[in-house]
Amino acid sequence: MRMKRIVNITSLLLLGAIYGCLEEASFPDEPFILFESLTPASNQTDALLVLGFTDGDGDFGLSEADLDDMIAIDPLYANNVFIEYFEREGDEWVAYPTEVPYYYRVPRITPSGQNPALKGEIRIDVLAYFNPFTENDSFRYEIFVVDRALNESNLLVTPSFSKP
Repeated sequence: MRMKRIVNITSLLLLGAIYGCLEEASFPDEPFILFESLTPASNQTDALLVLGFTDGDGDFGLSEADLDDMIAIDPLYANNVFIEYFEREGDEWVAYPTEVPYYYRVPRITPSGQNPALKGEIRIDVLAYFNPFTENDSFRYEIFVVDRALNESNLLVTPSFSKP
């Protein structure tokens, strides 16, 4: 009796695994991002930013070979992740330009299999993730990404964070 129960559970798990392999992910061609976490590093000046993302046509990320074409369109597109820094002043969020912009390049991601859709995480080491030279105590980011077809993602507004 006990052996039969184990076989049935195993059969159900196997059937679920096979069904899961047949189901193809389908996402819009435009990239989509969502906030997952911001974790300060041990030095308390840098942080790890983690974003979830999807891209339906699988054209996210830049290789060295892509750079010339992207720069010819606009030098800004040598990057594909764009982060703007804001601080709360009273009841308003004010953009604070940083000396070095928070622009990053995620390398080209090649989808496996026939389905080009991509889903995953983007992990960014943000150096000097907050401005220590202001008296404001709260900050946030506004983030978007761009794929190789120049489709922009949604504008992600992170939760607000307190300065350490």
